Amino acid sequence: GDILLGCDVDPNALKAASQRLASYMDHDGMTKPHFIPVQSNFGDLTKTLPSILHPVTQNPVLPLNAMDGTSGVDGLLLDLGVSSHQIDTPERGFAFMKDGPLDMRMGTEAIGGVTAADLCNELDGKELQRIFTVYGDESTRATTIAIIDHRPLRTTQDLVDAVASVNLPLPKTNEMD
Repeated sequence: GDILLGCDVDPNALKAASQRLASYMDHDGMTKPHFIPVQSNFGDLTKTLPSILHPVTQNPVLPLNAMDGTSGVDGLLLDLGVSSHQIDTPERGFAFMKDGPLDMRMGTEAIGGVTAADLCNELDGKELQRIFTVYGDESTRATTIAIIDHRPLRTTQDLVDAVASVNLPLPKTNEMD
């Protein structure tokens, strides 16, 4: 009767997990737990979980009243990072080592269809600077200016070239110093 929810915003990650755990998905639940893939952002779990139905009973896995702490989940294991599968696929637009479209979304439905290229090409300098500072640990205005100066950016290589134009290599030092 145990349930394992696999939650990820990336539909490709859920597909891979579902294939790997297929033997836990369609059975009577008497001898092993059920795996239920859930496409959702982790931040939306409190809204998403009450809508998940048990595959055998068709009752909610986590009823709405469970949100008050009276019943519910015994534990959570969350993978909150970006995987090499996402970075190693140039078409996903995360990789800087392989050229691809400047996308950077976990799924095409994510963030209302807005790509990294859309943000780089459409946002003003103040908003780009805020995003780089808050989410990218980039506090210099040079990166923002380089992106604006190199518009339109369409590929990951376009972004690499823009950032590289202001990030000069450090001078060589004498090993004796």
